[in-house]
Amino acid sequence: MIKKKFAIIIAQAVQHGDTFVPTVQAINGSHFADYITNPQNIHLSLPGYQVVAAEFWKVMQ
Repeated sequence: MIKKKFAIIIAQAVQHGDTFVPTVQAINGSHFADYITNPQNIHLSLPGYQVVAAEFWKVMQ
């Protein structure tokens, strides 16, 4: 289900000339449990949001 949602988001970004910032690989590292503390939902912890923000910052610079 999540892969399908990502595919839709990527397609919409491309269609509208926006930049899609991939963040899954940054989260799926050795600190995964620190970034997504509740596996029952997709909400990130503060360290998780900081990792995602760093990925956005790389694209913005």
